[in-house]
Formats: sequence, C-alpha cells, structure tokens
Amino acid sequence: MTFEWIDQALSEIGEWTKDPRETIAGGGNVSFFEGDKMLISASGRPLAGITRDRLVGTSVSAGLDAIAECYPNDPVLRENMFDATRPRMVVGGDGIVKPSIEHPVHAVLAHEMMVGGYNRGMVYHPHATPLTALCASAKNHEYMKVILGEGALWMDFDIPGIMLGRHAQELFRNQRGPMITLMQQNHGAFFAAPDFSIIKSQRAMVLGKVEEYLDQVVDPWVRAEPLAPGILDAPILRTAADGIYQAVFGDEGGSFSTKTLIDGSSVLALRGERGVVYISKNELTTNYSASEHAQEIEGTLFWLSPDHIVSGGLFESYVYLPRDERGAPLCSMEVQSLTDHIREHAQTEKFGTRPITYVIEGIGIATVGGHYQGDPTVRATNAMLVTHDALLCEAYGTAFGGLRRFSLAQAEFIGNKWVVEQERKRIMGVASTK
Repeated sequence: MTFEWIDQALSEIGEWTKDPRETIAGGGNVSFFEGDKMLISASGRPLAGITRDRLVGTSVSAGLDAIAECYPNDPVLRENMFDATRPRMVVGGDGIVKPSIEHPVHAVLAHEMMVGGYNRGMVYHPHATPLTALCASAKNHEYMKVILGEGALWMDFDIPGIMLGRHAQELFRNQRGPMITLMQQNHGAFFAAPDFSIIKSQRAMVLGKVEEYLDQVVDPWVRAEPLAPGILDAPILRTAADGIYQAVFGDEGGSFSTKTLIDGSSVLALRGERGVVYISKNELTTNYSASEHAQEIEGTLFWLSPDHIVSGGLFESYVYLPRDERGAPLCSMEVQSLTDHIREHAQTEKFGTRPITYVIEGIGIATVGGHYQGDPTVRATNAMLVTHDALLCEAYGTAFGGLRRFSLAQAEFIGNKWVVEQERKRIMGVASTK
C-alpha cells in the first residue's frame, strides 16, 4: 500500500484536532484504503498523535465481514463482531490491537467509494465537531443537503458500524460522487473521499456553514451570560447544547454554572427542569486532545450526578459502573460483556416495551427497550460524546420505564474485576439496588 499523501494528511489532521471544536474527546479516527487493503487508527488513539506507524493494517473485507456476522439474525453488537475485526491487527510487535468500533463504517464507506470507481481514498471521522451536534436531529439533514447536495446521507442509528449494515445497500444505492458525508444521529459525521484534498476543502466549508447555522438555532439561554474563564468557550457550548438541549431541558429552558469537585477539577453544569448534565473541564481542552494516553486523563466527559437526577423526570434512577484502577474507561470488550449481561437481565425482567436504561461512567448509556422484530435489543454507545447520551434518551422520549441500578455484586458479575477497595466504598454508597 503506497500513499504519497498519507503523511501530509496525518500532519494536517493532527493540527485540526488541536482545536477543541474539532475533537473534544481526543478521539475519532481516520483510515486510508487502496483496493481491499486498509490502514485505520486503532480504538482510543487521539487523532492529534496519529502517525503512519501507529495505524493498524486491516482490510475492507474484514469490516464487511463484521457486519455480515451479525446479520440478518441478530441486530445486537456481539462478540463475533470483534472477532471479525481482530485479524491482522499486529503493530510493531506489540501484539494485537483492537480496531475502532467504527471499523465497519470505514469498510462500508471504502467499499462504496470503490463501487463508485475510486480504488483508493480515505475516511475521516472526527469526534464532537459542530457536525456532531448537527447530526443529532433529522431535521438538520435537509440543511446538510443544501450544503453538500444529495451526497449528505443521514441515518438514525446509535451503534456505529454494526447498525449501518442493515440499510447500507439502500442508503448508498444512488450515491456515486467524489465524496460521501454520512451523518449518524447518535455518533456524528464521517467523510469519505478518494483524496485528502477533497476532505480538506469540504471540511473547512462545511464547518464554517454549520457554525453559522448553530448560531442561529441554539436557544437564547445558551448565550445569555458569560462562562467562567477557561471552563468552556462558546463554540463548544453550542455543540453540547444542541445535542442535549431537548433531551435534558425540554422546552423550559435552563441555566449553566461551574462546579468544583473534591479533586479540584472544574465542570460545567447544565441545569434544566428534567435534570442536570455535568461536563468535565479537563476533557474539553486541547490538553486532552494532545494526550497519547487516555488513562492519564482525569474526569469524565459526560456523566449524570446521582444527587441531581430529577425523580419522575428524565431519569428516575441510574446505574453506576466505575472505570478501571488506572482511571481508563471500559474498553470494547467490557462493553460487550456489559451488553450481554444487560440483555440477559432485561429478558428476565420481562419488560415488554418498557425500556431499561443503564448509565456507564466514561462510556455513555446503554438502553434495553422495546422490541426489534420481536426480540429485545441492546442499544449501546461506545463513548464520550455529549450527543451520544442525549440521543439515546431522546430516541425513547422522556418517559423511561425506570432506570435500574446495579449492585456491587452485579458490577463484579459482568467482569469489573479491577474494582479496588476505594471504589468499593464509593460504590456502596451510590450503586445499591433500587
């Protein structure tokens, strides 16, 4: 695989991600493909630190196989999806590297570019740009089509990659242009093009227009008063507010303020009639984007405070699951264990069409609810975007059937073997069975 432009692309993408408007969570990913060969950033790698030797060698077919393994019988993210994306993931003798959960999306987009006559190209997925906020609502799809024409595609699924498979053929049936923009409601935007220069020019144009658009549509309270210096700038606030406003605040408006935690870190508190959302200062700075090690970062990008959840409102209770002893969030394998356990738990509950929602620190929300072709399904996000959590709430409306809390024993059962004594004491006070 030879790309004369790969180093330039990675260098410029690294510069993009120093802007917190581009990459709040220091994540996202990029892939370069040529025929069936693909180089893709591994899961959890901050884009600002990506270099060619840190990209993972894989293939387009492996990503497509991951989708095929889960269809047509099971719409739920399963272990064999990860099995299908593990082959050939060896980097520099360090062993197996798990690819990003978005790998199937990269594979599908690469495949569609090849079907369209382009044998090589790249797929770029940033985290938490203003585009992520725009993707949060289907009504914004028409606006994106004004900017990009029919090349802007929108889908209302929250599991990146795996849910794409069900409607991929229909979605891309008439898509034969030099660039594809995919808007996933609960995950953000993906750009696919045969050349980096196309993505570069389109990105600058789109982000400029999207920011202008968000300035016009975000509710007045967001800009009503200045924030404390260094906590959050206006573009970031717009991104957060657009994604969570309706789900958390409804039509009643709200306010924001800062809060200092016991460890001295500061957070932004967005308060509404239905609840409070806290966003950590630490993970909204360029320091996070530039960090090469997620476990060095303190705080949680998006979480719900147990003593500020409004009973009978958006959240009736919550589930708390800790990070590991290094402070790192659960990885994809633990997410899979979690979804398996939740699914079993939900089936024993015989909840019918009543959703049960679990809040996982550092990961997001997993919702078990309703029926999908007659079978209960788990909808689980993989991480750290404000819109992820909000849209899972919004997808089921505000009248959840009640959130269930895990007891400490249940938390251990699903594989959280790293729970240390300090965490045990903290969990005992907040994670008892309701």
